[in-house]
Amino acid sequence: KFKRSRNKAMQKKGGKTPHNRSSDDSSSDEDLPSTVGGGTLSSSSLVTKRRLSQYHHTYGTPSGDDHDTYLEGFSSWDDKHRDAFKYLPPEVDAHDSELQPIIHGSTAGPPQPTDLDRKMLRYRNWYLLFAWLHSFAAAGVVYGWPSLVQVLKQEGVYDNYCPSGKGPCEAQTVRFSVVFAMGPVGMFTGLFALGVGMDKFGPRLSCIIGLVSSLLGAFLYVVSSSPGFDGYIVGYFLLGFGGAGMHLSFQHLASLWPDNKFMVISLMSTAFSLSGLIFPAMQVAYIVGIGLRTNFIIYCIVFCVFLAGSSFIWPDTTVSPLPSTKPPSESQAKRHIDRSKWTLPLKQQFLSFEWLNNTFFTAVNVLSLQLYVGSASDQLARMGDDGKYIFALSIIGPCGAVILPVSGWVLDNYGFGYPYLASNVTAQFVFFFAMFHLLPLQIVTFVIWAILRSVLFSCTYGYVAHTFGFKSFGTLNGASLFISGIVSFLQVPITKLVLTYFEGEHFWMNMLFFVIHFPLYYWPYYLWKHNV
Repeated sequence: KFKRSRNKAMQKKGGKTPHNRSSDDSSSDEDLPSTVGGGTLSSSSLVTKRRLSQYHHTYGTPSGDDHDTYLEGFSSWDDKHRDAFKYLPPEVDAHDSELQPIIHGSTAGPPQPTDLDRKMLRYRNWYLLFAWLHSFAAAGVVYGWPSLVQVLKQEGVYDNYCPSGKGPCEAQTVRFSVVFAMGPVGMFTGLFALGVGMDKFGPRLSCIIGLVSSLLGAFLYVVSSSPGFDGYIVGYFLLGFGGAGMHLSFQHLASLWPDNKFMVISLMSTAFSLSGLIFPAMQVAYIVGIGLRTNFIIYCIVFCVFLAGSSFIWPDTTVSPLPSTKPPSESQAKRHIDRSKWTLPLKQQFLSFEWLNNTFFTAVNVLSLQLYVGSASDQLARMGDDGKYIFALSIIGPCGAVILPVSGWVLDNYGFGYPYLASNVTAQFVFFFAMFHLLPLQIVTFVIWAILRSVLFSCTYGYVAHTFGFKSFGTLNGASLFISGIVSFLQVPITKLVLTYFEGEHFWMNMLFFVIHFPLYYWPYYLWKHNV
């Protein structure tokens, strides 16, 4: 109102307002760019550089026949409604209904948030905390395997597979590799199955199914014994299936922080990483006299508590995208934003260059991730470890979560090229340092492996959401990680190959995977080159 009154007063006095300056007035340069998308902007246009900059950052610059409609829409747009769209949310696609008022000059304004959106926005910190605790309890628990396998060996699990009736032996090692492999396979299967379920039925049901699966997995470890009922393989699959699937159902909460959504995704990934401390904590409890069955009974009780709370707290639908509250930074403005794939049919999204390449990159890195941690116990034992270093790996691995806030900040401000580059570099250095039979040096390997695990999943979640939106996020991200899980099962035949033909020496396996990662640098280079 103040601006309109000022402008009317200036017009009566013959002065110039921001909307009637002549095109040759040098002071108009700040508010009125001379060209937009290849066309000329008239001196009577109501468009300012700031709004155009945000519009271009989010949707790209229109050209051709769309250009006149674009300018017409801005020129006839009422100030009140234009201000409502001053900072458009990146989640809005150029063909979505939320953008139509800007293009066509309507004064309907943006869609109003639902009661659910208002409620979740009001209590968003509490929702995030509850989701974080869920993920910490189960999301990446299968990565605590180095500690769990030590306890299982002390319990005599699979000793009956050894000719002498006492481990370790090759048959027992292969059997344990199958147990561990089924954890990540279950995890990535859960991401796909519960991701599809979340897209169709909402986050509440997806979370509940995940919790029930984790509860059943923990219960199988309570009732299993060796020799006797062998529920270790199925139980580990269910722990992976439920934890990761439940974790995926919380990713939509990032929409409640439109200016820092990748930071929130990274924060949730810290819970995923830190959940790897669950089994090391059980190992400590086992050392002080609390039995393995007792530990898993307590674990079952925790899942029952979360199950009761989740039935009432989580919504049946995902959160609506919220508008950004600030203009893009200089580094953000340089990034290429392409929303054209948000509205593609699911089949075309699956066949897109972006999804296929991201899935291939992720699958190879996940295999590397799994292969090292699955073989670490044997590799360290050959170097003379008495159990201290493998326990150190169990502790250092989850602590890689400390790097995630930095990763989230980089993703929010500089895009995906650098984090993906960091993933590939760390994967290579894991195998490089593992080739040296020096136990103190392996601490460096542990730290690098921890960084790889944290950054890799943060990149994958963020890139799928950024490129394809949240409409089919669960299906696309879940399918990508499900394929990665299937590929990671190759660690079982690779382990058997090493034991059979190389007498358990992992040097050549480490050398092979060090070399395999060189061609993968094309993907971070592509993302950097295109400012994604």
